[in-house]
Parts: sequence; C-alpha cells; structure tokens
Amino acid sequence: MSSQKIMKYSDSIVAVLFAIFLICAFCFGGSSRPDAGTQIIVRLASVIMLAVALFLSSGRDLARVKFPLLFLGSLTALMIIQSIPLPPFIWTALPGRELFASGASILGVEQPWRPISLAPDATLNSILSTLPGFAALVGLASFPKARMSWLLALVIGLTMVSATMGVLQISSGELYLFDITNRGSSVGFFANRNHHAALLTAVLPALAALAIYPSDRLVQLRLPLACALALFLVPMVLITGSRAGLLLLLVGLAGAMMLVRPAWRTRNGAPAAVQSFLASRLGKASTFGFAIVLIAIVVTSIVLSRALAIQRLFAQDVEADTRLRLFGVLVDMTKNYFPVGSGFGSFPVVFKIVEPDWYLGPSYFNHAHNDILEVLIEGGGASLALGLGFLIWAIRASIRIWRPVRQLEGAILLGRMGSLQVLMLVLASIADYPLRTPLNQVLFVIGCGLMALASEAVKRAGPERPEAPNRRVSPRVAG
Repeated sequence: MSSQKIMKYSDSIVAVLFAIFLICAFCFGGSSRPDAGTQIIVRLASVIMLAVALFLSSGRDLARVKFPLLFLGSLTALMIIQSIPLPPFIWTALPGRELFASGASILGVEQPWRPISLAPDATLNSILSTLPGFAALVGLASFPKARMSWLLALVIGLTMVSATMGVLQISSGELYLFDITNRGSSVGFFANRNHHAALLTAVLPALAALAIYPSDRLVQLRLPLACALALFLVPMVLITGSRAGLLLLLVGLAGAMMLVRPAWRTRNGAPAAVQSFLASRLGKASTFGFAIVLIAIVVTSIVLSRALAIQRLFAQDVEADTRLRLFGVLVDMTKNYFPVGSGFGSFPVVFKIVEPDWYLGPSYFNHAHNDILEVLIEGGGASLALGLGFLIWAIRASIRIWRPVRQLEGAILLGRMGSLQVLMLVLASIADYPLRTPLNQVLFVIGCGLMALASEAVKRAGPERPEAPNRRVSPRVAG
C-alpha cells in the first residue's frame, strides 16, 4: 500500500489499532510484577501502537497533549539518568550508599562505577513499563476526534467484561489470570482486588459521560443503559473486598452526578432528548428511583453477606495494621535516600535492609502500598518536583474545563470525565499501587490526555454567557 493510501485511511488505521492496543492492555495488563509473562504482550503491543501513531500523527497532534507527554518523558528521563554509572568518588558521596560502599572495602577491591539505582535491572524494567503510557498518549492524540464515543464505549465494555469475570471467579474459583493473586476474591483482569476495584469505580464517570454524550446516536438507549450498568457495577465493587474501592465508589458516584448535573439545567451539552427527560418530572422521579434501587442493592448485598468490602471495613485487619506500623519505616527510608532516591523499582531490595525483626516471615513487602511515598523513596527530590508540577497542571486544567461553557462539546465532557478518573486513581495510589499495572496506567494516561484535549476545546467554546433578564418595555407616551 502506497504512503498516500496509508495517509488516506490513517484515521481508520489508528482507530482499529488503538482498539486492539486497549484490548491487549485490559486482557494482559493486570499485573505489576516484572516476571509476569503477560508483560511482554502488552509492551509489544505498545511498541507497535507507538510506532504507527508516531508515523501517522502530526506535530500539531502531539502538541495538544504536550504537558502529559512532557511529564511522562521527564519521568522516563529520570529513570535513565538513574541507570548511568557514576565514578566512585561521586557515587560513594550519595546518601544511603554507605552499606554498599563498605562491601568493596571488605573485599579489598577498588570501588566500581555504579549507577544511582541500587537495583539497575529493576530500573530498566521501570523504563520499559512506561511504554504503555507513551502508546496510550500518542495514540489518543492521533485518534480520530469523530470517533471518541467509540473509545468511551470500548473502555466501558471491557470493564464490564472484567466485572463479569470477577463474578465467575468467586463462583467457580477459577479463571484467575495470574499465579500470584487474591484467590477467592473478584479481581477480573487483575492480580490484585484493589486494582480491580479502582478500575470499576473509575468507569462510573464514563457511564455518565456515555449517557449525556452530545450525539444523536442511540440517544434514547444510552441513558437507561448507563443507569443499568451503574447498578450492575455497584455490587461488583462491593464483592471485590476492597475497602479502598468502597471509598472510591462514593467518589465515583459523586463524580458521575457532577457530570450529569449540567443536563438538568436544560441548556447546552447533552442531546435535547436527554435534557428534556432529565428536566421533566419523570426524569427527576427516575433519579430518585435510581438512588433508591442503588441503596437497595447495597443493603441486599450486606444482608446476603456478599459485600466483602463493607465487612472488611469494620473487621479487624492485621494487614492494614501492619502497613500502619511500617509507615514510620517508610518515612525514614525517604529521608535516608533523599534527594537522589534509591532508584525506580528498587523498593523490594532496599526495604530488606531496614525490615524490622517483627516483620520477618514467609511473606515479603514488594511495595510500600502508598505509591506516592514509594515514588519519593525511589525518585527522591526530582520525583517530588515532577509530582508537584503535575499536580499544578492537573488542578489548573481541571478548573479550566469545569467552568461553564456556551456549548459543552464532546471533548470537554470527556475531559471532565478524565479529570475525575485521574483524581480517583491518584486517591487509590495513596493506599496501594494501581498505576504500576499497565491497565490502570493506560486509563490514567488517557484521562490526562483527555484533560489536555479538553483545555483546547474550552478555548473554542468560550465561557457561558449569563442569560439577560426579561425587561418590560414601557409604552412610549405621545407628547
């Protein structure tokens, strides 16, 4: 096929390839472990997606997602810098290297050149783990804007497959994709129930966006379908047994209501059919009915002893108590390796150095279960600066895209949805490490990309103009 024909069908090529990439990310990207065999499938799909998207995209496409791309690139550059060997007189002066430096003295050999990372192979794996993020971001920038609703529907559909898979896992005890996993729990495509719960709750705003997406296609079907899927997802979150998921469920439902709220005002945004329905008495009654059914589902789940997340919320949890006791150790590790960090991916190695005697046992602490703190341990001051820079951008972008506009385009609606998903995954990272799985990483990066695209759409739409009050015109008096 000639280059002209390829460019002619570039939109279709990118759309199909991005859909295949998403399917691979969902089906094979549920584990963060470097030894998971499915990692190579996701990374291979990422390389193909990235190569094709870069070939077919223009500089203007990439400029629209420049900040998320810059942030991800800077994070990868930091990992590469951590992998560069340093001369001994520099390396030995770095904080937290005393124990390692003493090894050469004991053996009576010269200090070798060593990188900042105390686990170079793990840092190399961390570099490769950014491939799905780059592929998702560049692919989204090149994705045809007229087919964004297809992308929304695909993410929702794949999430529903994961939720259904979780039900089958609990009922049959089979269908687990990974050897090291939370057996007996609903994990779907994941190895960890908390990561599965993060995905299920993050899709709730996507259902709201599907219901009011500004398109006339299937407009009469989308609202009841979105409500039905939301009612299906709520008990699916409860049976995961994730307490963090229970809290994220409340955030997700509140975020979904925030997205739908403008349609109640019967102004811009949602299709006229959706606006008129929501603004009608029947629509308002249906909203209360939805809330009642939602509460009934939660209560029924508790009565039938299927709401594992609620049961675990009030039960004594040795695991949570252990993590709380280890928090002080993690803070000391952050101080010990600051400002250069121990190297991305090195946490399991450096934790063994300071592991308390009371924690010694057959299990091991592979992550800090507080990804923000773990990133500070591994990345030091540079990761702190990158995190603050991202936070500032995310807050400014969110404020911009949530302001009322004259016309709520699909890009703005998806940007608002993306901001909610980014918020929820960041909150989930406080108690776990969901973004270290390729699947949730892709969802997070897509959310960031949608926020960037929405910022541009806001400029086109312009701010909402207040309606002028009705004025009574006095009759002119003949003089």
